Amino acid sequence: MSGRKVTATNTGTNAHFDSTTGTDGGYTLKVPAGHYTIEVELREGERVEKGPAPTDLGAGDLDSGRDFVITR
Repeated sequence: MSGRKVTATNTGTNAHFDSTTGTDGGYTLKVPAGHYTIEVELREGERVEKGPAPTDLGAGDLDSGRDFVITR
């Protein structure tokens, strides 16, 4: 799903970091080390069937397994 806003929220500081999904549905977020929740923008009638669990990220971490499954 392209053109969706993805937001990572640092649970310790409540700082928000945003990105937008590309044509392949992928996204990249650069965030400081910390504990994060990740949410995706939904459209009317949609719900997240599966989303990434809250995660701890350290400096230089790369985690390509933070996917969403969106259904109607």
